[in-house]
Amino acid sequence: MKIEIKNQDQVKALLNGENELILFYNNEYVEGDHICIYPDQVPVYLNVQVDDAIISSMIYIKEGIFQYFIPCGNERKSYSYKAFYNKKHLIRVSKASYQQINAYQNLALNTSDQVYLLNVYPHATSSEDCSLSPVFQPKNVIDGLTFNTEHGRWPFTSWSYQQNPQATLTIHFGRKVNVQDIHIYLRADFPHDSYFQNISLEYSNHHCSHFSLQKVSHVQTFSVDEEDVEWIRFYQFKKADEKAVFAAITQIEVYGYNQ
Repeated sequence: MKIEIKNQDQVKALLNGENELILFYNNEYVEGDHICIYPDQVPVYLNVQVDDAIISSMIYIKEGIFQYFIPCGNERKSYSYKAFYNKKHLIRVSKASYQQINAYQNLALNTSDQVYLLNVYPHATSSEDCSLSPVFQPKNVIDGLTFNTEHGRWPFTSWSYQQNPQATLTIHFGRKVNVQDIHIYLRADFPHDSYFQNISLEYSNHHCSHFSLQKVSHVQTFSVDEEDVEWIRFYQFKKADEKAVFAAITQIEVYGYNQ
């Protein structure tokens, strides 16, 4: 296994190892810098922490490599002000254990998801314009942050459906999983926000669920039992009939097992 920090064809840092790697990078990042992780084999489950100000999460690399572009400029708005800033950065990678892979877990969590990240899962996408402000992009619903009483800045990141009831929000797992529980944190910046009264959910196995939600800031949980699921897609977002025109989702947690 290998970690590199690159900018175009220039390798700025490099570390090789077997089961666990911790790369210390004692320079400031510049635009175009990206982290590359080369696993020994794929598919593979890895624990990845792209910065010491961002929590680690277990990802699934289906093929190829992990390539993460350091957020710069406007993209930094959805991250901690300490992340990727100044010098002295730590990047941690380790192979996931058998116990981790087979445990009941939040299958949607990926703190290093990016809009154009390929072959790395979980991955969130939306039918809406991905050039949205970073604090409203689909990746925010799987970043582990459940702060939902404000909006428009970190850590109050969310996904905006752009007031389009036909919008869709998809979480891709990249492999078959067993989904047992769905946890939804609505954005609750009341009275700026309204809320979704109803949301429908389609599974890749062609089954569907329909959820009724309340105007609350705490997590709302729904029990399901779906096997052979490679992705789930939220659709039919029905906003409550209120004066506020905005409604959004802060976090979605999908609990279950890898198959």
